[in-house]
Amino acid sequence: MAFSGLLIAVGVYSFDIGDAIAILSGFIWALGTHYYRRKLIHEDLIRLNASMAVISALIAAPTLIINPHMKLTLNAIAWGIIVALVAQVMGFLLWFLGVKDLGPVTASSISILVPASAYLFALLILGKVPTEMEVIGSAITLAGVLISQLRV
Repeated sequence: MAFSGLLIAVGVYSFDIGDAIAILSGFIWALGTHYYRRKLIHEDLIRLNASMAVISALIAAPTLIINPHMKLTLNAIAWGIIVALVAQVMGFLLWFLGVKDLGPVTASSISILVPASAYLFALLILGKVPTEMEVIGSAITLAGVLISQLRV
């Protein structure tokens, strides 16, 4: 249910290669979470986090060369480092802590709230009003996450 709401919110009606890659990456992320829970749960989180950041940088760095919209200025590099530290380092650290403390099902359920949160923060910070489909999809996503967390 939560995933269906997510598809509605992000606009499955205009499905393209970017959407396919996003869904594939979500599936790969789920496999990685399962692997972490089974094989790496007792590893040092800082070392594991650093490894993930380095691997991500190695995969992402070549895209800078082929991106025609990217201009490598000192300002762009500084912002790139800030985003990497906040999104990558803090993101992976919080993710691994969440999987370790909450379990993979709860942590994964919470992570699906990212698009709904993005719409909320875009409204609060930027004043960008979400579309009707974004609101409907976010509501379905929230309901799905809530249902997944109920202990029946």
